[in-house]
Amino acid sequence: LGKLRALSKVGEQLDEYEKLVVRNITDELVDTFLSWGSESGIDFRAPPRVSLTTDRRAKIRGVVQSLRLCRQLSVAGTTYQKKLCDLITVTVKAIVTECVADAAKTSGNGMDAPVKAGISGVASMSLDQFLDCLKMLFEQILGLMWGQQKILKIAMMMAMIAVMKMMSR
Repeated sequence: LGKLRALSKVGEQLDEYEKLVVRNITDELVDTFLSWGSESGIDFRAPPRVSLTTDRRAKIRGVVQSLRLCRQLSVAGTTYQKKLCDLITVTVKAIVTECVADAAKTSGNGMDAPVKAGISGVASMSLDQFLDCLKMLFEQILGLMWGQQKILKIAMMMAMIAVMKMMSR
């Protein structure tokens, strides 16, 4: 049996396959969480409601259990946090850039004037333009945060169910 080389690389291949599967299901879970609450027509002043179809809840629960079994749930959490911060950063930059460009167009400088970037561009806005920009920023960031609050509620519910199952054994 010592001369069987066919199985010598199987352990390494299985480890690589596990890493690939974990990365794929982590990305799937993170994408699901980041797209949560992105549907239009949300009233950001209303308390968030946790609404999941049975299929979606079961799929999320399965992915979370798989990550827990592979001891990669904390890695998924870190990935989610990083992507959420990146999404917020991109959202803020895009909205501010759009607001500065709109302010430059309506300020009478015309289309030929270069758009000022950064703080100087924001400083050239009128008060109304600046307030409209802030309103748009808050709406978008609050939309993201409401979705994330829903995710937190689901995670807490799943954790309580898991604890109750363990206690009943």
